[in-house]
Amino acid sequence: MKKLMKITALIAAVCMMGMLFAGCDLTDESAVATVNGEKIAKSEFALYFNSIQGTMLSEAGVNTQDAAAINAFWANTEIDGKKAADVARERALEEAVKIVVKTQKAKEMGVALTSSEKSELNRQIGSMVTQLGGKANYEKYLKTLGMTDASYKKYMEQNTLAYKLDQQLAADPAYAPTDEELTQAAKAALRAKHILIATKDVNTGASYDEAQKADAKKRAEDILSRVKAGENFDTLMAELSEDPGSKSNPDGYEFTEGEMVTEFYEAAKALPIGGVSGLVESDFGYHIIKRLSIELTEEKIAQFKETQKSVQASKKIEAKVEEWRNDPATVVEVDEKALAEMEIAVEAQ
Repeated sequence: MKKLMKITALIAAVCMMGMLFAGCDLTDESAVATVNGEKIAKSEFALYFNSIQGTMLSEAGVNTQDAAAINAFWANTEIDGKKAADVARERALEEAVKIVVKTQKAKEMGVALTSSEKSELNRQIGSMVTQLGGKANYEKYLKTLGMTDASYKKYMEQNTLAYKLDQQLAADPAYAPTDEELTQAAKAALRAKHILIATKDVNTGASYDEAQKADAKKRAEDILSRVKAGENFDTLMAELSEDPGSKSNPDGYEFTEGEMVTEFYEAAKALPIGGVSGLVESDFGYHIIKRLSIELTEEKIAQFKETQKSVQASKKIEAKVEEWRNDPATVVEVDEKALAEMEIAVEAQ
């Protein structure tokens, strides 16, 4: 139930961002959209929307405790010619729609939650109630997010069912990658080393507070300046990197798609051999990445093919979900007015 634990942690992460969402102090059951007639109420859409906002702010390096910085981002940022706030609405809607499509397909295919899985959901919610200090505080907290107990439970059930569908599809030979696909993915392997300045405790995984993160970013920027000035990358890595694995991998990591966090993988992939990145932020902290050449032996290719089986199967499943989503038989109706009424974060605590 690792996926379920991640889902439960998500709502807590939204709380820890310390944000209040205007228009969310009263829950609203009117529909933002329908998928084949199934309603996505504002109270159900809220967590997708809040989560997307948090992701976008994090990717942009915005301090989520700084109201002025938050407001400036939403007021001034454009993405592909669209206001960032509108992009957030669109991304959240697409995520919510896909989950509904998947749960509808799951029911068609006879995939359902077992009684033990439902009990685990209730246990997770009960644990959250306890952590928040009781039912009244739990409901009050959900209300600040524009949610109700019922809409949160529905969110949990839908995401767990969607994950269960993924697991069933992954076991279907139709989604197994071909040997040629695996070989191509293996031959696209990368090698890179990095200097990491962490923004969470490397032993406990606990995130640093905003002051600690700001200090980490400054230290990473100083190191990057030293790298650009010509100091030896390996020496700086040995002395300053906060990645425990760097010491046992002084020649760098060898990896294929899906083995590293997305930010690290995409940054390394974009570099030329011998190239050094700017600061690359991930959930782990700030990376300075140097791409290296890689020697692909037959043994390494065979190993990489094994690691790519699940990655390539997941890509095929995602393609199938896109196919379902874009099927003319899938009718998605959006209430643009209701969607526009879902307001962006306006202040920080």
